[in-house]
Parts: sequence; C-alpha cells; structure tokens
Amino acid sequence: MSLNLHQRNYKFRLYPSALQEQQLAETLDGCRWVYNYFLDNGFTSESEYDMNYALTELKEQHLF
Repeated sequence: MSLNLHQRNYKFRLYPSALQEQQLAETLDGCRWVYNYFLDNGFTSESEYDMNYALTELKEQHLF
C-alpha cells in the first residue's frame, strides 16, 4: 500500500490599501517591540505562564 501525498504551493500577491498598510505596520511594530522586550529582559528561560503575566502587565502600561 503506497501513500500518494501531494503538496501544493500557492502564491498570492496582496495589494493593501493605504489604511491597511498603516495598520499592518503598526501591528508589526508592536510585535517587534514586545519580542525585543522579552529578549532584552531575559524571559527566554521563563515559563509560558510567566510570559503571559508579563504581557498582561505590558498591555496595561503601554498602548500598542
């Protein structure tokens, strides 16, 4: 019995509006800031619970 698996790739080109581009840029800036915050403050070895708690605290202190 042989398995016949096919993998297909699709490529799409997106053309966001100016507002969507701005929203994407803001979202990515926020993600980049949070990622760098966790790296700079040594959260790499912390548990997921500790990081979730820290992220909740960050959300209360900063606007993303």
